[in-house]
Amino acid sequence: IPEDEQLELGLTEGLIRFSIGLDADIERTFKMMHNCMKELNIL
Repeated sequence: IPEDEQLELGLTEGLIRFSIGLDADIERTFKMMHNCMKELNIL
């Protein structure tokens, strides 16, 4: 996203875009993502 649009939308430098596709087992996927983010001290 261009910098001027980021400013207009209020997007900060620390913001990340996190996108996943359709998933047959969203609960499992959420738990895996949550655990990974905890290991990286994001959560």
